[in-house]
Amino acid sequence: MHGALAEWLEGRARERPEAAERLAFHTFRAHEAATGSSEIPETEVARLRRLAVERLIESARRARQRAAFGRSREIAAAAMAIAAGSFETALAQEQLGLTYLAEFDGDAAWDALRTAVDLHMRAEQVDSERVATIAACAVETPLRWRGTISLLPPMEDILRYVNIGLEHAGTGDSDSFASLLTALAFVPITPGRRIAGPGDGEAPRPASPRIGRAGRPAEPRPVGGPHPRGGRDQRRKARDRGRR
Repeated sequence: MHGALAEWLEGRARERPEAAERLAFHTFRAHEAATGSSEIPETEVARLRRLAVERLIESARRARQRAAFGRSREIAAAAMAIAAGSFETALAQEQLGLTYLAEFDGDAAWDALRTAVDLHMRAEQVDSERVATIAACAVETPLRWRGTISLLPPMEDILRYVNIGLEHAGTGDSDSFASLLTALAFVPITPGRRIAGPGDGEAPRPASPRIGRAGRPAEPRPVGGPHPRGGRDQRRKARDRGRR
């Protein structure tokens, strides 16, 4: 019954996004029923499981976006309960971690997101873009939002995930690369500490025009020249007007 209902809802979900959670629920129940049946082939059980995990994770993401954080965590936990292998488990951990991040629960976000990174690194095929993205999210809490975390992890642990993210971000332009570089701005300066990342030895380039972010690169001006807003010349003119 759940399988048939899931097939019917699949067509509806394309037209009505709010049906996605019901679709995920019935797919999950269909897999549950198939697991307890000796008449259903193992290949079909595996297909239903993969489909259920995929739909549960998508539903958890949608719930988080509408600020239904408790529901998002429940759905992600259901996905984790039936996930198989490092990759699927990592996807479920991601959703948990991102929801904790949205709830300002820094301790739980750090634990879940760094676990997701570790699981991705153990997967058969490592998705470098996803690793970089999740690593950037993981270090955001202990570096940028320290007020949301009750016990700060050691800086060396944080830098380990910064380095993992940078190594997988590559030298191209991406949001994850920009986020990791921003996170580095919050790292306390310690003599002798080295951050291993892409582009070592290259001259830095302005990031905003390359990754499509808002804003324009600053116009170059000669050293000692006037400030774009006037600087000393404007102040001198104001003083002269005041004397008159």
